[in-house]
Amino acid sequence: MNVVSLTRQRAHRERLVAALAADGRTNAQVAAELHVTLHTVKSQMRSVLRKPEIDSRWQIDRSRHLTVM
Repeated sequence: MNVVSLTRQRAHRERLVAALAADGRTNAQVAAELHVTLHTVKSQMRSVLRKPEIDSRWQIDRSRHLTVM
């Protein structure tokens, strides 16, 4: 796998984790649903929350809806 492919795969997983969190799931629920460790979900959430336009789970939900409109 090349770097671009790995980056896309990671970005896709981060969007999936963010969407599940925005739907109200806890980190533990997200981990169980995706069959990954809680540590993995926390790491991906930290990455999502480092994005300049996102600083809370509430904003993940809000930005998702704004993107759709």
